[in-house]
Amino acid sequence: MRKFLAAIALPALAASVLIGPGAAPAVSQNLFAPVIKVNDQAITRYEIEQRARMLTLFRAPGNARELAREQLIEERLKLDAANATGIVIEEEDIQAGMEEFASRANMDAEQFIRALEGAGVSAESYRAFVSAGLTWRELVGARFAPRVSVSEADIERARAAASGRRAAQGMLNWLPHTR
Repeated sequence: MRKFLAAIALPALAASVLIGPGAAPAVSQNLFAPVIKVNDQAITRYEIEQRARMLTLFRAPGNARELAREQLIEERLKLDAANATGIVIEEEDIQAGMEEFASRANMDAEQFIRALEGAGVSAESYRAFVSAGLTWRELVGARFAPRVSVSEADIERARAAASGRRAAQGMLNWLPHTR
């Protein structure tokens, strides 16, 4: 949690330094003021704008601003649940997640971040997006993986599907990175 709050405060500090002393109060009043509170966590206008911009770039359907608000609220709740169970995602896992997500666009994380920054999305906004997703995936895995049982018949069906490439390929056609 402390890292996440630091991640929010750092861009605010950078913006006040880059814009200058006369403009800093207006920036902090507008962009970095909390506009939504989820439990003890604030969501700022800056975060909503960054997420909406990112969702627009990702061509997410619907109203990007409303979707951004919904996602950020949901992420705060998910992060609370993960924190309550002691789940912490390591930096190298976040970096690997950023690489994996960027690979869907046939880029590495550095290229993807440069492209996002060129469109007005900060690297930290991208990192927070990936980190929240990884944290939730880890929580769901920790909670439900012990309940999953795979039978020998399931394994055989998977092997048969893998050996009959057409069936397996048909299941993957909807994935954006396989087109």
